[in-house]
Amino acid sequence: DSATNKLSRALNRIAMLYPKQISSPQAVHELSKIAATRPEPLKTYYTGVVSEMKSPEYIKSIAGDRMLSSMLVNTVSITVLKAGYKTNVIPGEAVAELDCRLLPGVDKDEFIAEIKRAIHDPTIEISVLEWNTPGVSPLETDLFKAIQAVAKEEAPGVAVKPVVVPWFTDSHWFRCLGITCYGFEPVEVKPDLLASMHGKDERIPLTVFSDGLRRLYKIIARLTTA
Repeated sequence: DSATNKLSRALNRIAMLYPKQISSPQAVHELSKIAATRPEPLKTYYTGVVSEMKSPEYIKSIAGDRMLSSMLVNTVSITVLKAGYKTNVIPGEAVAELDCRLLPGVDKDEFIAEIKRAIHDPTIEISVLEWNTPGVSPLETDLFKAIQAVAKEEAPGVAVKPVVVPWFTDSHWFRCLGITCYGFEPVEVKPDLLASMHGKDERIPLTVFSDGLRRLYKIIARLTTA
């Protein structure tokens, strides 16, 4: 019953529980918009998301598309562990920090209650270190139209569609002030470079960076002359 043993058991139960597939109406709605742009069999998988959400086989079948499949699940990553200071001394306290990414529409308190039920140990205290409410800005704006127009010039035939992303940005601070904010990335980054995000070798090619700057400039120029 040491603190480290209790925490280890609790974290194992959480790791077995997540990622857990759930139905998020907002995520499903956005996913349906981009289903047509995906090659088969992904197109069929994403089109049938509502009816197939509860099937483990379905979730497994789309796992290869990390970006889009992350729009269908809540995720919990065990990222920080703290306990003890000496090998032959049993710690009186053990602490873990979890990075939880919840789909839009998921209630924070219900999620915490679910974690507590999974742990099933009232001696473990749970607190929220930071909480950001997911949100979206309206799409019927001059800014969004400018983004669409420039994207059409730069890459004809490529659709501009909203998606739920498995990370967070500073957009929520601006939205709280009533400012329209989009997480638009005017660059094409290959999967291997995208996987370097937050790593020691995080990078994009100089040509990609230059293209992104030029596209942002075109968007701002179009918007200011609209």
